[in-house]
Amino acid sequence: MQIKEEQHDDRGAPLVDATRQDLRYAIRALRRNPGFTAAAVLTLGIGVGATTTMFAVVQAVLLRPLPYAQPERLVRIFETNPIKHWTKNVAAPANYADWKAQNTVFEEVAAYEASARMAAVRRTCI
Repeated sequence: MQIKEEQHDDRGAPLVDATRQDLRYAIRALRRNPGFTAAAVLTLGIGVGATTTMFAVVQAVLLRPLPYAQPERLVRIFETNPIKHWTKNVAAPANYADWKAQNTVFEEVAAYEASARMAAVRRTCI
């Protein structure tokens, strides 16, 4: 009998048995407290739903590749104003027009406007 138990222990069955016992105990405890069970299920449901929603947003906004042929070649250009210590100043429309007209480095130059009220960036070409 002792040899049989040792072989049973060597095969990893105690983990399965312990898990089975834990699940039975959890089910009995949840049946005894239906209010707690409802709160636990509701909390888990909200947690799973929130996690799924956040993953969908991150996937759509951050992880999805940009809709351009070579997105790694995109650059963002800012104006600077050392007097006012601005390192990333929004370019004036006239400056953008000059940059676009005098461009010899970039394949294309475009402007966009980001609005705090919009979830997506609205592209506007000047």
